[in-house]
Amino acid sequence: MYVLSPAGLGSAAAGGPARGGGSGNRFENRGDYPRVLSSVEIYRPATDSWHPVPPMKQKRQRHAAAFGPEGRMYVFGGVSVLATLRFNGVPAGDWDRVDAEHGHAAANLITRVEMYDPKTGTWTDRAPMPVGVGSMGVARGADGRIYVVGGTKSFAESYAEGFVQIYDPRTDTWELGPKLNTPRYAHAVTVDRAGRIYAIGGIGRKKGLASVEHLETAPLALLSVSGGV
Repeated sequence: MYVLSPAGLGSAAAGGPARGGGSGNRFENRGDYPRVLSSVEIYRPATDSWHPVPPMKQKRQRHAAAFGPEGRMYVFGGVSVLATLRFNGVPAGDWDRVDAEHGHAAANLITRVEMYDPKTGTWTDRAPMPVGVGSMGVARGADGRIYVVGGTKSFAESYAEGFVQIYDPRTDTWELGPKLNTPRYAHAVTVDRAGRIYAIGGIGRKKGLASVEHLETAPLALLSVSGGV
């Protein structure tokens, strides 16, 4: 089971595949706030050690990552640079007085997708996302496609999106899936052995969520499996 959850402020993590030619390691793409990074580190559980690998081409934070069925890692979306920042009248750049988590006014969203090949240690650009979002969830379905679930396009307004964007690593193509019943961002996404993708909790339109819904990856059908707000 793959679990996609924040590994640090503004960062994303992707667990290595259990099969399919992957390394079986954990990669972490670090995007520390307010300094946006492109660095990538690999964690080896067997030795409890961290090792740097070549950086991403695009500096980003609040992005998401997942492994494809062939063992390559894909990094999606996120935010590059905060365009403006105000918090109680404090101008951008005065970081000592700004609450960096709540002081966003605008952000440059990224649609760029990058693929990392652990065998060659190289990054390659792939087809861009149809809709740029940040703080979304990502998981690979039973059909081998990668599902980018929810997210937000406006950090200033905390406006949740219900988009489900589906990427096929085999054809390097995108399509839009059925929307979430409840738009959300900063949520957890995971997949069970049957290939059901679960969107858990997160933030809705200016409120926290306790609801859970799941998506059958073949055929496509979105169902709410437990309630709550």
